[in-house]
Amino acid sequence: MPLVESIRGLQLNRAHPLARDLFAFWPCCEGAGMFLGDISGNARHLQDVVGAPAWKPGKLGHVVQISTGTNEYFCREGDCPESTPLTMACWVMTTDDTVSQCALWAGDHASTNDYWALSLDGTDNDQVKAIARNIAMRYACASKPFMAHTWHHVAAVFVSSTQRHAYIDGGNRGTNTESREPDIVNTPAVALGELYDSTQALPLSGRIAMAGIWTRALSDGEIYQLYKEPSVMFERRPGLALLFVGAAEIVNLSGTSAAQATVSGVLEAVRCIAGQSGGSANVSGSLNFIGQVVLAGATDAISDLSAKMAVTFTGAWFTGSLQFYRNWLLGALFGGMTAEALRLGTVLSGGWFWMRHNGCTSLYRGPSMEQIDFANTLAVVEYDASGLSPPTYVEHDSGSTYFYVVRRFNEWGHHESTLCAAVRVAIGSTGELAEPQPNDIFTLAIEQADGNRVELLWFYCPLQQQSRPVRFNIYWDNETGQIGYENAIGRVNYSGPRFYTYRSDALEAGRYVFATRAEDAGGTEDESFATVQIDLATTSPSEIEILSAEAV
Repeated sequence: MPLVESIRGLQLNRAHPLARDLFAFWPCCEGAGMFLGDISGNARHLQDVVGAPAWKPGKLGHVVQISTGTNEYFCREGDCPESTPLTMACWVMTTDDTVSQCALWAGDHASTNDYWALSLDGTDNDQVKAIARNIAMRYACASKPFMAHTWHHVAAVFVSSTQRHAYIDGGNRGTNTESREPDIVNTPAVALGELYDSTQALPLSGRIAMAGIWTRALSDGEIYQLYKEPSVMFERRPGLALLFVGAAEIVNLSGTSAAQATVSGVLEAVRCIAGQSGGSANVSGSLNFIGQVVLAGATDAISDLSAKMAVTFTGAWFTGSLQFYRNWLLGALFGGMTAEALRLGTVLSGGWFWMRHNGCTSLYRGPSMEQIDFANTLAVVEYDASGLSPPTYVEHDSGSTYFYVVRRFNEWGHHESTLCAAVRVAIGSTGELAEPQPNDIFTLAIEQADGNRVELLWFYCPLQQQSRPVRFNIYWDNETGQIGYENAIGRVNYSGPRFYTYRSDALEAGRYVFATRAEDAGGTEDESFATVQIDLATTSPSEIEILSAEAV
């Protein structure tokens, strides 16, 4: 899938099971600079960088690109996991499947023999390897080879000194049970993009993202979850306590304390519950509480629950808590078989599950770029479809203008939020598409330059343009008072939104009128009739002679 959602700025959900025993996690999504931030909370940032790694678009937003042969990598000295178990995992796309490369490394930087590594070996049948080295090397190989120019999720799990696993794309596990345990005694370090032992070999050639090290052995299921839902550790799902908020009084009981609390309110939820929960206790008094009763230690309580629950919309805070960056959830959850839920395939699950495992592409419309109706999905096609058309019931009135935006959903239901894929549709007075043309030029200025020449200055803004210009044509009146738009006297190539200048040949003294128009690749110009006039003088003022001066 193309770029859909960047996790830049998101925080790790430390309550998620995959965040347990996380040594370091580098999303590699900074997009600029020579720094890879660790968001595990352990501040193991990769600030030591060799070479000049670049930032490129990737499967999950910005990713870091490392080029082989130039000795590029990120590293950090000071600590690393010093014994098994541990796990290494990342997303990687190599551009070379003929050499051996290292994606993640942890070990003794001062030694050539003591480290763990997650590597891609193009010299050995394109195998993903989980390597443990102490004097000699022992490694497990994933059962499926990697491919160049293809994003893969790769992982190495070191269960113990006698068991290690290698994975690719969430599975295809390979196992090795030979005995080998690195001995970290001198300079513990971690690195991304190269074998950071004293040889500093096997540089990565390609792009890497979402790299992490755990000080425990992740299970097969956890490796698969990292592959299927790369951003799952960043979701924060609200608990029932957030969804069912009413008036409440908290009573703390200890020793022989006795208390009574009565809570009233409207109970609204997404499931129907009726029944009774109970227990016996040494609590004096009666406890009536509409909601959840927590029993711990020697504390007992009894609570009668009886309620009829219905799905209702409870406010903007509830909307936000259910979004999870999935704007299809509320429509199906509260509306059932809405048009959007039907098109996106979430009707059967009531919105709780994303059914389009390969993702999809959606179409939206509005009267301007600022008023696109993203709550109304006009059409949905498969993610690899070559075209997308609005439904036949959508009207296009004569003399009107519409803006269409295309956005993508990825394989786990995340929706991109860009406005990059947009098109302006103008309907002429006859009901046909109006011929597209570049925007008119504004801020056209003129001044006299050296050598009896004139210089034009203008700014071109591409916002909401109908077609992209390729050049600007310069016209003049040749002192006749009438501009000849049939023959341009000069051209300036378009190179993006900025100021442009044009300097004429030497001219005779007189009054001139100039104009500038933008032209697209099809030869269509903008229809502006804006002009600018200048009186060109070719003689200098007379010299001033100072006859005398005196103090007064």
